[in-house]
Amino acid sequence: MRALLILCLPLLSALCSARPGWVHAMPQSPALASGSHTVLPAGVWERNARNRHPVIHRTHYSDSRETIETRTDQTYSKIHLFAQVTDAAEKLTAYRESGTWTPGAGGWILFQPQRAEIFESESAVKHPYRGPDTRYPFPSPDSIPFKSASTPDSLLYLYEQTDKASVLLPATYEHLGRVYNFGVYEGSETAFDSSSAKFERTKKTYLSRRFQEFHYAFVREKSE
Repeated sequence: MRALLILCLPLLSALCSARPGWVHAMPQSPALASGSHTVLPAGVWERNARNRHPVIHRTHYSDSRETIETRTDQTYSKIHLFAQVTDAAEKLTAYRESGTWTPGAGGWILFQPQRAEIFESESAVKHPYRGPDTRYPFPSPDSIPFKSASTPDSLLYLYEQTDKASVLLPATYEHLGRVYNFGVYEGSETAFDSSSAKFERTKKTYLSRRFQEFHYAFVREKSE
């Protein structure tokens, strides 16, 4: 089922109701805006998203490396590397984004892109499937010949600390510079809601193994 999910993302996006505009903006209500603001720590946040296809095709696989680096000067950089390998070809897509982040109330952080770049390639299979632990040897982002891409809209992320880790949850699912019409916002009873019982249930679903554990969230690496 986890493998099917990523393959069905475009269909899910089309079927779900359009995402609300508030997921791309900071709270405008004086009551919300006056709340205590979240302090986002500097560090690298990583999304666990890899090897989806072998559940269906034992000779196909996909791999991904997705990170966000946040800094104390309220800037960030995002890297998404995604590879799909079949019997016939392998495809590599790389996405790089940089910008600023602004703390808001209720745990929300607004990430505001200022620059976006993308790279796509397809070739004969050089890195075939060799078992369930197969990983794709991604090149260093510094060696990738990125080209300028359209800068996406700003997007809210919810910052939380759990018993296991610190996490950033996008208000709506995003991948390789694209934003989809499903995510934790579906549980919000009002704009910018992050604490209602419905929101908590929805958040739990997106962090459950039904959606692949932490596949939705970016998890902060622990300091040594």
